[in-house]
Amino acid sequence: MTQEKDILTIPNKAFRFLPHDYPDAKNLPAAPADVEPFMAAEPDMKRVWVVRDNALVPVTIKTGVSNGAVTQVISGIGENDVVAVEYDMGMPQMGMPQGMGDGERSPFAPQPPGQRKK
Repeated sequence: MTQEKDILTIPNKAFRFLPHDYPDAKNLPAAPADVEPFMAAEPDMKRVWVVRDNALVPVTIKTGVSNGAVTQVISGIGENDVVAVEYDMGMPQMGMPQGMGDGERSPFAPQPPGQRKK
């Protein structure tokens, strides 16, 4: 087993990210009008989307080893690049009543040990 220090890694979900246009959303990078399928010339070449000048830009990177959660980046992006992995529009979680998920507990949730029901 070898160990390396100071390697650049990105989450594997960056490889599954596809840009979408959300016209009503604010502060999201602009998505390209059309997204072409990515065909890698070599198995270690992958496409990721990088935020540059408030726009999503496709970048081809060369990858190294992966542990299933993160993958080593050999070349194509640097440590200061912002790689898109998902959209976060500040919306409430699906299936959660308004106000839940921001510190409030459901009255139906089990109580922590030592607390009595009111």
